[in-house]
Amino acid sequence: MHVPFIEFHRYDSVTGRYLGPVPAYLDPLESSDEQPVYAAPANAIAASPAGELAPCQSYRLNAAGDAWDVVPDYSQAEIWDTTTGLRCAPTAFGESLPANLATDPPPATGEYQACEWDTKKRRWRLVPDYSGAVLRSTETTALVPSPPRGLPLPAKVTAVPLPIMAPKEAAQWDVVQEAWQIVPDHRGETWYRTADGSPTMLAEIGAVPDGLTQLPPPSRHHHWDGAGWILDEAGTVALLAEQREAAAAAVTQWKEAQIAAGTVFEFDGHRWDGGLTVRYQMASTIAAAEQIGLPTGFFWTDADDRDVAVTLDQLKALQSAHELAMVARGWEIHARQREMKREVAEMTLEQLAEFVPCWPKH
Repeated sequence: MHVPFIEFHRYDSVTGRYLGPVPAYLDPLESSDEQPVYAAPANAIAASPAGELAPCQSYRLNAAGDAWDVVPDYSQAEIWDTTTGLRCAPTAFGESLPANLATDPPPATGEYQACEWDTKKRRWRLVPDYSGAVLRSTETTALVPSPPRGLPLPAKVTAVPLPIMAPKEAAQWDVVQEAWQIVPDHRGETWYRTADGSPTMLAEIGAVPDGLTQLPPPSRHHHWDGAGWILDEAGTVALLAEQREAAAAAVTQWKEAQIAAGTVFEFDGHRWDGGLTVRYQMASTIAAAEQIGLPTGFFWTDADDRDVAVTLDQLKALQSAHELAMVARGWEIHARQREMKREVAEMTLEQLAEFVPCWPKH
């Protein structure tokens, strides 16, 4: 009695790929009691594959058509390009995998990470990638160049973005928390030492050191009482003397400015300019005229910009009138100066703060 079928093994008629076992049934017409004959299925052989297959391997009919070869089979695998990390089309059945392709998918990357293919170990590895990051110095907050992919973050550099800051605020790196902290920023501002009132310009960010105030001392005689600048009795006396001295000096400057400004006086039906410059011009003109006479058609221009013809005697008379006017004006200036200095000697600090030398208002 013969078995009804035996096992054959099928293959793809185009590629030769092994397709699995298939039954070959007993042919009753061709078989005898002594010799069974089985009808071989199409595209199948009796030889069975031998050995275990590794991943991405298959059996393929050999060239003689009587056995199976083990060949690469990446046709159903996920293939990744190791140069780009992108998935690509699988290779054809029986083709070996090129060196730039792999079946291992690249691992997920975190922030500032990238995948690289290790050609020696034939596997992916994660590397730092700050090539496109905005980096800043943790010491100065200044922008720094980004390193190439694969290099770690340089020392004292961070990719943490700066926080939003209000005016007079700055970012300072906290090395413990590895984060930016917002701190006061008074750099470039002038503050005053409460110990002596001397000014100092702040150059560092952070809280203002103790012993400083933004309130300038009104004078060198003020001292700090913990809340503001005050004057004690001795300071008041010293400041009053100092302010009176300054006011008196301002009066003297006013007097000199008034003298230099000159005056306008009337003589012989005209208004004339007077002053130190006019005095010099008249004196030098008369001295020259007494030697060589006045030029033909000589004139003197009055304060209203009119040219007035004068003789040497008329010029001398004008000179005398000018000197009288200068004396009178000088006396007015001197008297007003002495009056203001007497007033200054009796003024309070409040009055001195508003005092401006001037002619009395009528």
